[in-house]
Parts: sequence; C-alpha cells; structure tokens
Amino acid sequence: MNIKDIIKGLQGFSLPLLTRQEMIKSKINRNLYLTALGFSSCVNQYLTKGKVSPQQYMLIYCVEGLGFIDLGNSKYEQSQDEFIIFPEGISHLFFTSFTDPWRIYWVGFNGELADDLYKRGSSNSGVMACKVSYDENRLTVFNRIYRVLSQSYTSDDLELANFQLTYFITSLIYDNGIKSSSSDEDPINASVIL
Repeated sequence: MNIKDIIKGLQGFSLPLLTRQEMIKSKINRNLYLTALGFSSCVNQYLTKGKVSPQQYMLIYCVEGLGFIDLGNSKYEQSQDEFIIFPEGISHLFFTSFTDPWRIYWVGFNGELADDLYKRGSSNSGVMACKVSYDENRLTVFNRIYRVLSQSYTSDDLELANFQLTYFITSLIYDNGIKSSSSDEDPINASVIL
C-alpha cells in the first residue's frame, strides 16, 4: 500500500523501505513491526484494490457500518466490531456499503512473531476473521501510534509505536480470552485469603 493508493475518505501511510529494513535489524523492533497504518472517515464511498506487499500481513478493524473484502477466492462481509487479518501476498479489494458506510482502521505488519500471531486464529481458509467487543482503549492506542509516526520515525518513536502495535493486535486476537477472564471483582481482593 502506498500513499498514492489512498482514496478519498481514507487516510494513511506506509513506512519507507529503509525504515522497515532498520526495524528488521533492531532487536527491539524485529519481533513485530508496523509497515503501514491508516483509517477511513466513514463519510465517503471508496473502493481500493491492490496486492499486499509480500512482506506484510494486513489487519482491517471495522468499528462502524458495513464493508466488503474480496480476497480472490474468498469474500467477506465485515460489520461493526469485526476484524480480519490476511497473510502476506494476497490480492485484495475492499469497499464500503453505500447504505451503511463503514469506519475502519487498518495496519500492515510483519516480524518474527507475525506468523505465529496470525496462526492463533486463522481458519482453514487462511484468513482470521472474528467478532470482538468494542474497546475504546484499542482506538486510543491506534491514534497514539498514528500521531507519533505522523511526526517522525526516530528510533524511540518506532519502538514506542511497535510496542503499542503489539497491544493493538493482541487486544483483537485475544479479545475472547480477555473478556472471559475479566470481572468486576478486584483480582487482588479476590486472591487475598483471610
């Protein structure tokens, strides 16, 4: 994905190849690192088509509305509180509904842990598509990553962004486990034996 491919209603960017190469060499960043980042405003209708770089997985998280994703042999309808991850090298087409436009956040990512994270929930079709609970913290983290990397690509900024990326992705993949383990009871009080 390239900034030239961003269609009206979409905002985003791809990290420069040199920056990606530096992250691959970094002991801190190489486990999981960002390659592209963006979001849609939900206002405009758009259609985007492309071939994902052979060096990134793509995650699309829908927080509002309805959209459609065509991955060649597989077609997906994506609605509010759903995400999809598809592996590197897949041609794709995605577009919003004309009657219920979606608002999406997307990230391209890779790294030594990318394939293992992806395999945690991918189906036989090779795509991970899941319903999740809405979590405002997730969007706060995404916006923090976007804001930091919109300003610079210093080593510190990239490290911060990639640590935040890990939270963003795992909060989606492990959402069901997080929900089932959370309760209103304070875990410290619950573990104290009197």
